[in-house]
Amino acid sequence: MSSNTLSNLPTAPVNFADGSGPLLSSRSCIECRESHLNPAFLTFTEVPPEVVERILGNVVGPLELQRLSRICSRFRALAMYVMYGRVRSLLHQFGITDDRSFLRRLNHDGMYWAGPSLLRLLFPLINPNALPYGDRLEIHVSNSAFLQAGLFDFLLGCHYTLAEEYHGARRVESFASDELEYPHFGRTVKRILRFTNNVQGITKSVIVFVSKSEITGFLSITEYPTTLFMVYIDGINLHVVYPWLTGNSRGLVNLPFPGPAANANPPFFQRLSNLFDLKRRISDWPEYRFHFCEQNVNCPLRLRHQLDNRGSSIGCSLDHPDLRPYRRRDPTRIFPPLFPRQAPTLCIWRLRCCGSCLAGMPFPGQDVSHRGLYAARDMYISDHTNHS
Repeated sequence: MSSNTLSNLPTAPVNFADGSGPLLSSRSCIECRESHLNPAFLTFTEVPPEVVERILGNVVGPLELQRLSRICSRFRALAMYVMYGRVRSLLHQFGITDDRSFLRRLNHDGMYWAGPSLLRLLFPLINPNALPYGDRLEIHVSNSAFLQAGLFDFLLGCHYTLAEEYHGARRVESFASDELEYPHFGRTVKRILRFTNNVQGITKSVIVFVSKSEITGFLSITEYPTTLFMVYIDGINLHVVYPWLTGNSRGLVNLPFPGPAANANPPFFQRLSNLFDLKRRISDWPEYRFHFCEQNVNCPLRLRHQLDNRGSSIGCSLDHPDLRPYRRRDPTRIFPPLFPRQAPTLCIWRLRCCGSCLAGMPFPGQDVSHRGLYAARDMYISDHTNHS
């Protein structure tokens, strides 16, 4: 079925009539020349919800699920329920049974759950044991003592204990490279904490990345060594930063280019190459071979920000605004006082691998920076600057 057919009602999305052409909900009668309902017309609003939910549950591609969620409000709600079920199941595997409180804390405090653990939500047909780094959950938080204390108390309430803490540039990069297998990671990170818990006989870890910024923890997500890992949950939606790559099971390696010989075959590349199509340059895919640098949304030279509407998102929480039915406000109802929600902060980044894409500039000889860039309101860091 095509999206054009669905958007041009009264054309029916399901055609059970013989022959070709659009099937209208009403058609003129030859005898009385008046319009009558067409018995062969079937709208998706007449399909039982459990049937639609079963269909959506079998849709495993992230791009397809996001497209289906845009058909109508019912499909959007069902897609949210399907995604929330996957999120809830994943959190329970980490011993976090109060999943709604966890998602609310992410949304209220402006924290992000990101990284390779979320690939299970986007690709449920892949064997979870085949996906690497599935035993850890990664959270990105700003350098705010108040927000960190709330997160740590929540993790301690889920029986997690602080096992390791790394502070300073060298220790952060060493731990990220040796233990997490994230080479060249940590430009925007002030410290890393590892919490551990034994869940059903399996040791699970929660890695907390504390940003150098005091207002946002988002920029460390853009430091991941591949765009496949640049997927995050803000408590309401599941966001895919590079949907046209991730949705097609592709990942761009985000390492300095040209780089040292150690970058030739990093550990994460070996673990993911059997499951996903990884490339070191975006021009290695035929459809991007002749793209205009800094113009194509997937070009690593392009300056991106998280509010540019170039990513995709799918609701994954029961507290999503689209799931709340409208009701008139009761003037006698007293609302309990709440702390103000952490407002989203505009973050700008350029991928670390941008040096691999200098040949397709719109103007020959055009001067352009080939350094990774991470900027927020209180922070500006590039890959060639010293950091501590």
